[in-house]
Amino acid sequence: KIGVSDNVRFYGFIPSKKQVLELLSEMKLGLALYKPGENNVSYYSQPGKVFDYFMAGLPIIISKDGPEISNEIAKFGSGLVVEYNIKSISEAIIKLLNNNKLNQNARIAILDHAKHYSYNEEFSNLLESIEKKKNI
Repeated sequence: KIGVSDNVRFYGFIPSKKQVLELLSEMKLGLALYKPGENNVSYYSQPGKVFDYFMAGLPIIISKDGPEISNEIAKFGSGLVVEYNIKSISEAIIKLLNNNKLNQNARIAILDHAKHYSYNEEFSNLLESIEKKKNI
């Protein structure tokens, strides 16, 4: 037994962004795991939780073959991109928690990566895209 249940908490719905960011600031990493495939809506979107992790400066473990942002996380070194299976996910969690240098480098990289994004910019781009499609 490695004590995982002693270190994992499920909070359920949290009503305010401020509360979310306060909780995230106490965490060691963020998980963004998406079942691969074109039938998963996250395949076509930029998941909001990743941007919350950016704001909190959390290294991210994200599944590959999911949202496009996983490629950027790999490029910036702001986290680990893993296969969507228990073995790969658990190995990545252990690696990020036990390797202080890797964790610290990912935290530095995530702050640089986050500079390329803002909610306003992302939603502005989304609205522009919708407008273009609407006018076709």
